[in-house]
Amino acid sequence: FMEVYFSLCIYLIYICKIQVMRKLLKYIILLLIWIGTTTSKAELSNSVFDIRHIGYLEGLSSQRVFSIAQDKNGVIWIATKTGIDRFNGHTIKNYTLQGNFYHGDFAGRRLRVLYDEEYGLWAYDHTGRIYRYSIFNDCFEQDLYLGQFISGEIILNKLYLDHKGIFWCGLSTGLFRIEADGNITPVIQGEYVNDIVSTEETIFAGTSRGILQISHSQIRDINWLINEKDVQSLFWDANQNELWIGTFNNGLWVMNQETSNLLPLEGQSPGFINPIRAITEYDSQTLLVGIDGGGVYTVNRDTRQANLLISTEDSTDIFLQGNGVYAVTKDHQDNIWIGSYSGGVSVAIRSRYPVTLLTHERGNPQSLANNNVNDIEENINGELWFATDHGISIWNASSHIWKHVLKDNVVVTLCSGEAGTIWAGTYGEGVYLLNSQGHIIRHFTKQKGELLTNYIFSIRQDKDGDIWIGGLDGDLLVMDKQGRYKQSYDIKWIHSLAVVDNEQIAAATVNGFCLINKYTGEVQRYATYPELQDQNAMPISFACFLMAMEPFGWGLKEAN
Repeated sequence: FMEVYFSLCIYLIYICKIQVMRKLLKYIILLLIWIGTTTSKAELSNSVFDIRHIGYLEGLSSQRVFSIAQDKNGVIWIATKTGIDRFNGHTIKNYTLQGNFYHGDFAGRRLRVLYDEEYGLWAYDHTGRIYRYSIFNDCFEQDLYLGQFISGEIILNKLYLDHKGIFWCGLSTGLFRIEADGNITPVIQGEYVNDIVSTEETIFAGTSRGILQISHSQIRDINWLINEKDVQSLFWDANQNELWIGTFNNGLWVMNQETSNLLPLEGQSPGFINPIRAITEYDSQTLLVGIDGGGVYTVNRDTRQANLLISTEDSTDIFLQGNGVYAVTKDHQDNIWIGSYSGGVSVAIRSRYPVTLLTHERGNPQSLANNNVNDIEENINGELWFATDHGISIWNASSHIWKHVLKDNVVVTLCSGEAGTIWAGTYGEGVYLLNSQGHIIRHFTKQKGELLTNYIFSIRQDKDGDIWIGGLDGDLLVMDKQGRYKQSYDIKWIHSLAVVDNEQIAAATVNGFCLINKYTGEVQRYATYPELQDQNAMPISFACFLMAMEPFGWGLKEAN
């Protein structure tokens, strides 16, 4: 009867361990990824985002998107080819921009939005019509038509509002300023202006021939800052006193205003040869760069390293529906709104606590070997080792590459050893000592006289570097860090081991649990079967309880 009883207990413990480890798995991976994302904001990748696409089916007025802004209430305003769309998080409302249009005005039509907390929401089109949103009437009302004041061709590329509330207009024919009295003053004529940014002292105008620098106090004080570059977009970094410059076909550049050094971004991918339409701040370390035909890149301001964040490449679940990026905006919750020329709007939604689900995929060696995960360990290389019913799967979280070792073994427990080694306990095949690459250094078995059982359930290394090995039908074994026998204890049917402190090791068994003092050799036993027999309690519950508590530490020093 006792043999049947113990066999049943061992089976139940094994099943219990698998179930509890499955529950712990999601929390362990959650913690690892959360730590990685919170300790280094610069390492922004698509793994911390989910994706949502907004197009015709969701109510978008057009798939061609040129501009996106968020107001102080959190509402997203989207400028498309046909109108302005208001998205409140649930529904989209479409607004049309009224006016006395000529027949040709709708050819190649481009609309954009501009928002300022003090001066409100504005919209404008390439024909020079400027609209202001009326909260009272819930519509866009035409405020100005530049064609009434400026003769000749009108192509309005940029409407900019400076810190004094003055509008600057970047046109195909130059740079103009709208004065407080409504008059329009030409500042620069004969230049094709694509973008405008400013500091408190200076306006920077990006043109098809370079960058012009204009003083706020003396608007006739104009200098060519950069020549012979077709500038499409600008971003002013006030903290670093640097001007970031996106060109039409010459990549991304950075100019330091203190040293006047102009340097290209190092290691730019071929995608940066395409027009750079948007440069947006994500956080203190990261810029977002939208490229027409190249998707969205992140750029670390300190290291100057660029990495592709998202594109139409669908090798992951995070992808765009159009690579012709014209608009990139970060909202108040760190989500990224991306508008493209043909794919509508894609929202990269930031996951506060991103979780990566790792599963076995039939026929795919680049996945977990088996979905029954019994233990997890991180080696010195930062790789995650998963002990499964079909060997060990080693996952490189950076490259997402898997490799598999001990494929024909049921691996139950893992333990980090000296110099990056990993001790792996198996069900029936003893213990393997592996190097950091997963290669076998030694194989310990009962047949060789090195172990007291081949059925290993728990391995732990204590503070002195000694290895404790517990299993089913053999005594608790202690080895030194080289794998040489040191001592054994008359404790069998061990389910789980844990290091309590410098002196004590705890062992959970099918017949209660034990505290072992490694220096005195004293063994204290608690909750054994005879003690619980009168209470009609199954001692297996203590083993399961101790195993479940193991990752969170022990509080057993005062157990007696």
